[in-house]
Amino acid sequence: MAGMNRKSIPANPRTGRLRITPEGPGLTAGKRARASAQEMARFRRRVLQLVARIPKGRVATYGQIAALAGHPRRARHVGQALGGPHPRTLPWHRVINAQGRVSPRAGEATQKGPPPERRQQRLLEAEGVIFNNGAVDLEHYRWRPEEEGGSLLSDLELDSS
Repeated sequence: MAGMNRKSIPANPRTGRLRITPEGPGLTAGKRARASAQEMARFRRRVLQLVARIPKGRVATYGQIAALAGHPRRARHVGQALGGPHPRTLPWHRVINAQGRVSPRAGEATQKGPPPERRQQRLLEAEGVIFNNGAVDLEHYRWRPEEEGGSLLSDLELDSS
């Protein structure tokens, strides 16, 4: 590779363009991984903060939480964040999929007792959320933080480190 020094980033073979990351072109793979891990930790904190604000009797979708956290295309990451350790008081059960349904959980066949999604539905029903044919009417039960007044994102931990 003539003309490349150790700090150069090779061009994308498909487009011929230089690979530029948000942190700049001189980032090594290890530094990118650390930056990515830090960004995921910030994203997870935002997700948990947002989910903690969903009021009783309301639901939010994974995509809605991802968008509010500043990453609208990371709905699956919201599920991963909620699947990890979190405070016992976190109302995780108020987050459902875009069809208004409770999403199936991985590993449910190995668990004893009712499936976790049945537990989630029972928790929501106890808060007054009504399911029709296994789905929630999102027009009626969706959490709308913009109607609560104030700036939701300004209250979140939005550090730039």
